[in-house]
Amino acid sequence: MALLYDVASTDPKAEHITIATGSKTGWALAGVIGLHGHAAEWAAQLHGTVPQHFVPDGPLSPAGALQVRLAKISGVNS
Repeated sequence: MALLYDVASTDPKAEHITIATGSKTGWALAGVIGLHGHAAEWAAQLHGTVPQHFVPDGPLSPAGALQVRLAKISGVNS
């Protein structure tokens, strides 16, 4: 299953954005990907399917590194 959302707004001075997910019913996140365009455009292009290799095998950045940060938010049940 893929859930597609548009980024509503960004701060032009920000160096990055944070994508956060959560589930009360125990869903597990498999991945997050950022794409240019709008969610409706991607939904139409994907025709209700997700390509087997949406991200090509190999480094996920030109330098071959990826930064991941896990943080517990105070006051939120885990």
